[in-house]
Amino acid sequence: MKIAIPTNGNEISPHFGRCPVFTLITVEDGKIKERERITTQGFQHQHEEFASFLKEKGVEYIITGGIGSRARMALEGMGFEIISGVEGEIDEAVKALLQGTLKTQSNPCDREERGICERHHD
Repeated sequence: MKIAIPTNGNEISPHFGRCPVFTLITVEDGKIKERERITTQGFQHQHEEFASFLKEKGVEYIITGGIGSRARMALEGMGFEIISGVEGEIDEAVKALLQGTLKTQSNPCDREERGICERHHD
């Protein structure tokens, strides 16, 4: 299983579309086997292209803080399982996913204004 997580250091980023770095986590036999950090430079708010890139990398799950409706639709349309509204450390979120306890929470980007997440609008 491969998981993509927008990250700030070891924390889950609060906004999928504005995060410059993603951590790709490969899980085998219920354990984290590999981590890869990738930059989103060139993909910022290009949801379909980024979704295709993640699909080519073998990603199945996306764990994120907030995610806008356009990004969610593009990703779900390509078959990704999205768990949003998640905060905290990436390792803890992956553990919860593997235990079956990680669930979508309130998405801070559910109320978008002019295509920008209100929580992160300057």
